[in-house]
Amino acid sequence: AVRAATVAKLTLTIFIINCSKNMLNQFFISYNLRVVNNLRCLAMIPPFARFISRTCSCTAGETANNFGYANKIFCLVRTNKDCKPQEGITFLLMDMDAPGVSVEPIIGLDGVREQNTVFFDNVRVPKANRIGEENQGWTVAKFLLTFERGGQEYAPGLHHYLKQIKAMAEQEADGYGGCLLDDSHFMRRLYEAEIEISALEFTENRIKAALGSGQSPGAVASMTKIVGTELSQKLTELAIEAVGVAGLPLQLEALEPGSGVAPIGPEYALTAMPRYLNTRATSIYGGSNEIQRGIIAKMVLGL
Repeated sequence: AVRAATVAKLTLTIFIINCSKNMLNQFFISYNLRVVNNLRCLAMIPPFARFISRTCSCTAGETANNFGYANKIFCLVRTNKDCKPQEGITFLLMDMDAPGVSVEPIIGLDGVREQNTVFFDNVRVPKANRIGEENQGWTVAKFLLTFERGGQEYAPGLHHYLKQIKAMAEQEADGYGGCLLDDSHFMRRLYEAEIEISALEFTENRIKAALGSGQSPGAVASMTKIVGTELSQKLTELAIEAVGVAGLPLQLEALEPGSGVAPIGPEYALTAMPRYLNTRATSIYGGSNEIQRGIIAKMVLGL
C-alpha cells in the first residue's frame, strides 16, 4: 500500500474540456467515491502510452472548465515500473493549493489564456486521495474519458455558429455585385455542414438517452468527438473564407471585454481568426482523433 505518493519536479499541461458536474458525479458514484464540489482538473499527457513507457512518474493532459479557478487536479502517476506501460499507473486527486504545486499560464495562438503549465516540486499526496485501486489508474482514467467525450454536445453550438456564418455571408460581397449567400459553391459547403451537424445531433440525442438510463456512452463517444471537432474546424474555415482579409488583423485589445477599442473592419470578423486558430486543437485534445479512430476500429469493428 502507498502511504503517500511523492511527485517530484514534473510538468503537466492543462487543457480545457467541457465536463459537467453531473458527468463527474456519475464518475464518482461508479467508483463509490464522495462527490467533490468545484472539481475542475484532470492531468494526463498525450500520447499517454509513449510517455509512460519511458519516464513516467506522473502524466498530464486534458482538463476542465474555468481553468483559472480549479481547486483539484487528477494526476496519473507511475507506481510500478516492472509491468506493461498501461499498467502500474495510479489515479490520484491533488489539491491545487498543496505545497509544491504552481501554475503558469500558456497563451494560445488566439491570444487567450486557455491552458496552463502546472509544476510539481516534491508534492506529497495522502493515500486517501487515491481513486480506485493502486496500479489500476489507467482503467479509471479511460472510464472518465469516455464520459468526457460522450457527455458533451457539439451540435447546439455548431448550429448556432452556422447561423452566425450565414449572417456574415449576407453582409460580405461575392465579388460579382451580390453577397456571399449568392455564391453557390460557398453555400453548398455550408449546407453540407448543416446536414452533417443535424446527423450529429441525432446521435448525441441517442447518447443522452443512454446516459439518462444509466448506460455508458461507450465507443460511440469516440465517433461524436471526431465528427464534432472536425465540423468545428470546418465551420471556422468557412468563417475565415467569409470574412476574407477582415480576419487578418491581430486585435487582442479589441477582444478584451470592456476595453472600448473599436475593431478594424466588421465586428463579426473580430473573433473569426482567433476562433479558427483555437479550433485547430479540438482534434487533438480529449484524445486525438487518430486515437479515437483506433478505438472505433478495435471496439466497434473488431479489427
